[in-house]
Order: sequence, then structure tokens, then C-alpha cells
Amino acid sequence: AVIPDPPDMRYRSPELLPDKRSSAVLIYMMDVSGSVSGDDKRRFRITNNWLQRIVGKGYHNLEERFIVHTELAHEVKGEEFYGTKLSGGTVISSAFDLAQKIISEDYDHKEWNVYLFYYSDGDNYKHDNDKSFAILGNSLLSDINLFGYAQCGEGSERFMERMNFKFNLGSSRGSDIPRRKIRSSLLLDDEDILPTLKVFLNKDNIPFYST
Repeated sequence: AVIPDPPDMRYRSPELLPDKRSSAVLIYMMDVSGSVSGDDKRRFRITNNWLQRIVGKGYHNLEERFIVHTELAHEVKGEEFYGTKLSGGTVISSAFDLAQKIISEDYDHKEWNVYLFYYSDGDNYKHDNDKSFAILGNSLLSDINLFGYAQCGEGSERFMERMNFKFNLGSSRGSDIPRRKIRSSLLLDDEDILPTLKVFLNKDNIPFYST
């Protein structure tokens, strides 16, 4: 309904809030340091294209945001996301911080379904791991439906292995929330794209309409 404003006879309409059942945002984050190759980014692009198509079918209103980072994080446009390459080390918490800022400013989890996807080779400054896990566990997970992480590198000291250990993803110990909301997969070659999508989109375990 349109409501007249008597003092100056202007008209105002009620603020339109997204319907949580039909509104979603996909936030993509990617490490763009030199250790992530063009072929890695090609696989990330294919994976994201499928995510957009599949998740988008469930929502009338779908938005996408794109974050790149090395030691600092920046929001970029979609067409710039896969072509960006920056020098410097890797500080994953910078991307998580920026994602949290975007969510808190633009996507109230009471009105939006929020899906967060992160891509890297798993390298990170050791001193930054605890900060990254704190942001993920204490802030992001409470505001999102899903955190999907695809890693294009292998090794016991990389981020995926440390994250799985930190949040007890392979056991029944600790909080159930990380096990419901965190999805991780190795994305080393083209044959890993479909298995990664299946891990991310396991509807039996993903809370599509609740956080």
C-alpha cells in the first residue's frame, strides 16, 4: 500500500525486505597470490558457475559478491574476479573479515540466505590460522547457511587439514554447528569439480532455510 505523508503530501511506500524463503547471496572468496595458477582459477570459475545455476534455482532473488585477497582483501566485480593476480603473502583472515563486513552491512541473516565459498591452495601464514578460525567459528557461521571451501593444494600443514582439526569435522566431539555448515573438498584437477559440487550441495545436511 502507498501511504500519504500529510505534512508535505509526499508518498512513501513500505520498505521492501527480502523474503528469506526466496532471497540468497553467494559470496565468493579467492586467494589470488602467485601460488594459485590460472588453471586453478579456471576450475574455480566452472565450480562457481554450477553453484550459481544450482543454488539459484531455489531463489527468486539471487545476488553475488566477489572478494579477492593476498595479505589484504578487496571486493571486486564478477568480471574481474578470475583475472586478478596480486603479489604478496596469504592472510586468509583478511577475506573472512571483509565477508563478515559485507554480510553485517547488507545481508541480515534474518532476511537472507547466505552462502560463502572460499578457494585457495591452502597456504596461510601460521600466525593467521587462529584468527581465521575465530572469525569463522565465532562470527561467520552464525550468520550463514553454508561455508564451502575448495583447496587446490595438498599437504598436512595446509588450511583444510587445520580447519578440519580445529572444528572436529571428522568426529562427534564439540559443537554440531561447524559439522552442519562447513563443507571442504580438494579441487586438484577437472575430475574433482563434480565431487566438490556434491560435497557443497549435500541437501541432507545443508540448512537451506535456517541459520
